[in-house]
This record gives sequence, C-alpha cells and structure tokens, in this order.
Amino acid sequence: LKALSPQTHEPLLGILLDHSNQEALSELREERYYKRAPVMRICDLFAGSMPEEAVNLLKPFLEHKSDEIRKECMLAVAQSGLGIALPFVVSALKDDDEYVRSYTLIGLKRALEAKVLSNELSAGVLPELEASILANREVEECSKLLSAIDAAR
Repeated sequence: LKALSPQTHEPLLGILLDHSNQEALSELREERYYKRAPVMRICDLFAGSMPEEAVNLLKPFLEHKSDEIRKECMLAVAQSGLGIALPFVVSALKDDDEYVRSYTLIGLKRALEAKVLSNELSAGVLPELEASILANREVEECSKLLSAIDAAR
C-alpha cells in the first residue's frame, strides 16, 4: 500500500474524517515486539507525502494520552514539512515524553532532507529549537537541525 501513495490518500482521509472511527483507530494492539494502533499505520501509509487536510484530522491523535500514538503521528506530521503542522510541532517539542520530542525532530530532519520543509515551518520552529537547547532537551539533535535550517543563527 505504501507504494501506492498518494493514490491511497483519499480513502485514508475518509477513514480519518469519520469521527466514529477515533476509538478504533487509537486502540493499541500487540504486534510482535511492540504495540501499534491503526492510526499509526495510516500515518505510515502517507509515506512522507501527507496531504494538508490530514494534519488537522490527526489532531486528536497528536494530543492522545498514549505517547506511542503521539510519537508516530508526530513523526508523520513533522515529516510532511507542511506549514499547517507548525503549532503541532511546537507543542510536540515541549511534550513531556522524550520519544515524542525525538520523533518530531526526526520528522523535521527527514522533511529537510527531502526538501519539503516549508519556509513557514522552518522559520516557526527555530525559536523552539533554541528553547529546547537552552532547556537541555535533545541538545545534539536540536543543534544539528538548527544549524541545517539557519547556520548563521
């Protein structure tokens, strides 16, 4: 299914649009060595080309109580590089869970490497990267990303 992306976007958006699916989409199930929820698979299927509409549809999962769900969804949202993702990225970089913060940084790095990081997201995330460094959170990764986005800063 990943290979069919973006052809699969419309059905995936339909699943996210149906609010009656939210509980089922966030149900963590045991898979081999870890737990996964269907919404995490949806994020995987966007395969780095998430449509803008999906970002707001993922909001309930970006704020979910499960750090597993938050980190996987944030990885996909940050990797999209979309400007609309800015408030979610900023919030995730302040998350109590270090893995949520780390996956968000990985997503931003991937967006930068794929040259899809929007000017709005890159400019908007700079102050939060600096704040994370000053707060001694993910210093090495934040420093690398900060330098890659704005070397002079």
